Amino acid sequence: MKCLALFLAATMLTACAQKPQVESTPAPTQQPQEVQTTATPPPVATPATASQSPQAVEDTEPDYPLHDPALTVPQSEHWGHFPLWARIESENIYLYGINPSGYILYQDEIGTYFDWPGLSPRRILPQLNYADFDGDGENELAVALYISSGTGVALMELHIVKEIEGQNSWEREYADFALPGYGVDDWFTKPITAAQSDDRKTIQLSFDHADYTIYLGEGEADFGPFREIDFGDIIYFEFYGDRIKTKISLGLLFGNSAMPLYFADVQADVTFDGKSLALENYELKIYDEYSIEKQ
Repeated sequence: MKCLALFLAATMLTACAQKPQVESTPAPTQQPQEVQTTATPPPVATPATASQSPQAVEDTEPDYPLHDPALTVPQSEHWGHFPLWARIESENIYLYGINPSGYILYQDEIGTYFDWPGLSPRRILPQLNYADFDGDGENELAVALYISSGTGVALMELHIVKEIEGQNSWEREYADFALPGYGVDDWFTKPITAAQSDDRKTIQLSFDHADYTIYLGEGEADFGPFREIDFGDIIYFEFYGDRIKTKISLGLLFGNSAMPLYFADVQADVTFDGKSLALENYELKIYDEYSIEKQ
């Protein structure tokens, strides 16, 4: 009996020591969900003749106080805030700038983007004039932009914006006619030429179907050999009602000098026939300190 009791006790202890094994099922591995991303294309510049609003532009304040902060372009899904650079309040015309380049012409609560050069480094503001320049009974907007300025440089560019009939009542469509500041050579129907005499005391100038003799002073004759006539670095536009005048400075380059010796201005009327801009009625204005004779 004692042996049987010991055998039963040992059997019970062995049974208690063995734990049942539970089969574990691993957790299912979750596959990452594919997330589709749509890349936002960069803003695309709209041609100047188009009437669509510009793409969204970062809403940042300019680092120069050029506008009334309370007067900004009304909000829309495309626009932020832009500095006001010129206006004709009586005609409800406002010109806003986009840094570093581009403009929004806002007229009668409709805005149109123009891809024009930005302000010059000296931040000289645009000039506006609203008049009938082509004589068709409808006013056009003339915009004179200061596109470059500095030592020996004062460069303006002229645009005449003429409204054309559009397809939508909420848009304005314009034709943009320009005298680009960097294309002054093409403004003249006949090239301006100059040559120095053998004794270096005079310059023979040919301009607008006429010839001139420029007499150089003693100091000017010592600048070195005459190199070329220089113009296109100083160009101004001025508005007089429905008339526009331009002034282009003429200079002489000698030797290795990079700075021209300015001696005269070409003044002319800017004409607009509804299809193109041109210069007429040329006049050569000689500076007082220089002597010139027309042949």
